[in-house]
Amino acid sequence: MAAQSEGGGKDDIKSQFGTREGIYKQMHLSEYSRPTRAAYNGQANAPVKVSFINVNDASGYPDRICFNVGRELYFYIYKGVRKVSVPNISILFFFSHY
Repeated sequence: MAAQSEGGGKDDIKSQFGTREGIYKQMHLSEYSRPTRAAYNGQANAPVKVSFINVNDASGYPDRICFNVGRELYFYIYKGVRKVSVPNISILFFFSHY
């Protein structure tokens, strides 16, 4: 769990927390991207919930985009949306950093 800060620790980003659905914990990219990783049952058709949040930090990018897929939670630094023009096609890209 995250350490308490001088402000009371309420807004600290935690690496593990529990909800009624289960326990969420931070996974390292190398652990998550293993090719032998077992999938959760029924996750293929799980709805994806997207949230935008604002975090007070010194990174210069306070916005985060969060994806909740089944019982997994992914969040990335959100740098905005940029429109890329390709002849006869218009594409939107999310720019993020993880």
